[in-house]
Amino acid sequence: MLFRSVTVDTATRLANGQVDGNVISMQGTAVAGAQFIRPIMRFENVNALYAAEPQANTFIFYTFMGLAPAPGQEHLKNPGFADSDGDGNFGDVWGSFGNVGFNEFFGANNAHASFFADTIGNSGGVFQQSILATPGAKYGFDLTNVRVEISFNADLYFGLEFYADDDFTKLSQKMIQIDTTTTGDGLSFSMVAEAPAGAHFVRPVIYFDNVGVSGGTDRNAFVFATSLTELTPGVNLVEN
Repeated sequence: MLFRSVTVDTATRLANGQVDGNVISMQGTAVAGAQFIRPIMRFENVNALYAAEPQANTFIFYTFMGLAPAPGQEHLKNPGFADSDGDGNFGDVWGSFGNVGFNEFFGANNAHASFFADTIGNSGGVFQQSILATPGAKYGFDLTNVRVEISFNADLYFGLEFYADDDFTKLSQKMIQIDTTTTGDGLSFSMVAEAPAGAHFVRPVIYFDNVGVSGGTDRNAFVFATSLTELTPGVNLVEN
């Protein structure tokens, strides 16, 4: 039996105000001869000072275990922002922050992320967590279907962040600013970043800030489809 575990740094998370909504991840490689894998969550060494105290517990609401995609396969769990669980809400598996929303655009099966650049000071973005990465591997993050409206007046970025095995400690990042002087539908943008030593997770991020104008119409950006793949050495390694 081979056992690998990750100790969660709960003190740091609480100090940062992260009480709810934490995502905690780890990865491991099956050894030769392995036939079964068993996920385990456990706790021990309870501090006696907190005996019978309220709010001294941990609750786990959702879990997920899967295989890491091979090079060239899709790493995003929901590359098109769809309502994959059928609950009427779009952007399943994606997280968001700030002034951004997930919607259906011009009919069914056209889900997208909306970046509302219509109020000075607006900012926001979307991301996915818990995507396994290999140190030294290069990853391509593509926005394959983007709409930039003619009056969009903000800075728009996309890129990759790399995290240690707690999916919490950031090791590096590479962000690219999108040239939004070209507006219209069906735009695409690509970037490449290499996972540093110690990286266990890669996190794709799209965000905007520095909105320059309030009010009016045609001031937003929409992302309809994305892709994240581990690139094969020597193939499609055009970096920007």
